[in-house]
Amino acid sequence: QVLSPSRLFLARGLKFGETEQEETEDIRPLKVSLEEAVRMVMAGEITQALTGLVILKAERIVREEREGRERKA
Repeated sequence: QVLSPSRLFLARGLKFGETEQEETEDIRPLKVSLEEAVRMVMAGEITQALTGLVILKAERIVREEREGRERKA
């Protein structure tokens, strides 16, 4: 059995700031809604497995929290 441990975090209320990239890096931030990110995963536009996983897990967490608040109201 091969394991590839990863730690995934759901951060909220973050803001874009200055980046510190190495000279060889060409990384640009892309800000989209969670709904759009899920759509991109399902459409195959986001194909990196761990990124897709964390987006889908985040969507489920947010949905379950929202449903929990609605039940309490």
